[in-house]
Amino acid sequence: MGKTEFLEQLRRGLSGCPDQEKEERIAFYDEMISDYLEEGLTESEAVAKIGDPRDIAAGIMADLPLAALVKERIKPGRKLKGWEIALIILGSPVWLALTISAIAVIFSIYVALWSVVVAVYAADLAFAVTAICAPVYGLCTLSASGMMMIGIGVFSAGAAIALFIGCIKFTGVMVKLTRTIFRSIKSLFIRKDESVEEDWD
Repeated sequence: MGKTEFLEQLRRGLSGCPDQEKEERIAFYDEMISDYLEEGLTESEAVAKIGDPRDIAAGIMADLPLAALVKERIKPGRKLKGWEIALIILGSPVWLALTISAIAVIFSIYVALWSVVVAVYAADLAFAVTAICAPVYGLCTLSASGMMMIGIGVFSAGAAIALFIGCIKFTGVMVKLTRTIFRSIKSLFIRKDESVEEDWD
């Protein structure tokens, strides 16, 4: 692959990228290839050293802020006609309501899952406090009920440790889920160039 082909594929791979950002990235890799050529490498060697333009484009798009992708995605490719604008306005009560409802449902589920995490941590804290306070009370009373409190304290200590381990794992799962959801939403705003896919295939 030569320099021109590399930059062209990179440009197509960045089709959903804001124009200014896209041109800056292309200029950066253009300069990088030129530097390699000055060092005595051939175009194919320089391009091979940089990497696959598909992977580079995917990495750039993944690092872009979601707001920039949304702005670029909703930007019309041409000037809208009057009837198109009117149709969008007339249909806005429907599509806007559906969009808000979908976002609200997803957000509610997400908040509910994190609420479970908070509740589990609260329960773990309660066991930890009981593990400390119950034995102290039991040692102070030195009675049958006191011995029972010591037993409750020991049980609470074990439960607190086990629950804490579970909390850490559950939190890790939620963090991964958060990243997956965010990446999925972000991927919706990354335009795919079919001609690039055909070239790469």
